[in-house]
Amino acid sequence: MWPVMRSLYLNIDGADRISGIMTVLAIIVNNRQLFRGPATMKIWILWVAYSLVNLMIKGYTNDYPFIWWSLANLICPLVSMLVIYNSILYNDDKFLKKIVYFYLFYVLCGVLNLEVDDVSDRMGNAMGNSYLNESIFFMPFILLYNKSKKIPAFLVFMFVAYIFLIIIMSGQRKALVGLFIMVVGMLLAEIYRKSNNVKIGSLLMIFCVFAVASYGAMFLMDNTLAGERFSKQFENTDYDYNIFLTLMGDRAFMYVDGLIEFLEHPLTGIGLTNFTNSRLNPMGFMLHTEYMTELAEGGVVGSSMFLMFYIGMIVRLIKMFRSNRATYETFILGFALIAVLEINFFAWTYSYRYYFMLFGLIYAIYDKIIEAQLVKKSNEGN
Repeated sequence: MWPVMRSLYLNIDGADRISGIMTVLAIIVNNRQLFRGPATMKIWILWVAYSLVNLMIKGYTNDYPFIWWSLANLICPLVSMLVIYNSILYNDDKFLKKIVYFYLFYVLCGVLNLEVDDVSDRMGNAMGNSYLNESIFFMPFILLYNKSKKIPAFLVFMFVAYIFLIIIMSGQRKALVGLFIMVVGMLLAEIYRKSNNVKIGSLLMIFCVFAVASYGAMFLMDNTLAGERFSKQFENTDYDYNIFLTLMGDRAFMYVDGLIEFLEHPLTGIGLTNFTNSRLNPMGFMLHTEYMTELAEGGVVGSSMFLMFYIGMIVRLIKMFRSNRATYETFILGFALIAVLEINFFAWTYSYRYYFMLFGLIYAIYDKIIEAQLVKKSNEGN
């Protein structure tokens, strides 16, 4: 809760050093169980270690002190994932309840601190642009906690509606697409939870959902700031020869220049955040794409660990779906991961805690299912 309090009510710690200190304390307090978990999840520990060493070798050029930057942007997300994994695996109901209460507090703070940018007329928040993405990626925790209907359905609907309205007013394109993906997953999870197999009624419901969503999308494109920004995204005339680059809009040059940096430094890249000092980037932009960040700044070594980490989650979700033991959880977590994969095209994500909270949740839910299966087989054997 500290980032919320710091941003809204306590005008101190502008460099967010207290979050770094809290991260160190979390490591000390949870040191015995913190690093338990599957090998594919622990790959991210190697990724963090590699990225720090690689950055020291390539040269750290950020004005922010290296130790505090490392804690806030690399170690804190890692610790968040590990804490979530262990907390969900061994004490899920109580921990999920705490997450729900935090989410309520977080949303309330957001409601009380909405503001409009005088230049762009976009709705914003004193907690920064990450408020919207954080709100979206708390949803899987809420939905899993609510599987047994512990929260009234209208409250869940109000949460989703509130986030949707704020995203529309803010004009955040990637957040809008991410929320759409999450809502589709939520609807499919509810449909499959109420039927043991796919029925005609379920298929019709899915068709209706997509039909309504398509109409809503057309309306948004024609009548909202988010729609206007989507339309402008495809007016990129510099890369009309390439469909993918056209779709990337104002991020297109980052893919082109990032690829050039990768080809010049293929093995280990140029080091995290060093694209801001690239000769190809006179404006000093950060790479607003996780995929090119991994390639250009991490090289083949960093990208390989990144791929193994994500593939580990995808494989687990597929196994969960095929087992038919956790269809509801699979849809919720699977579509949440798809939302992250979409956002990765338009933003770097390695430094944000809420994505790694989701990753820890995915690994924990899978391990709980495997553990339950082993216990059932043991009981049947006895």
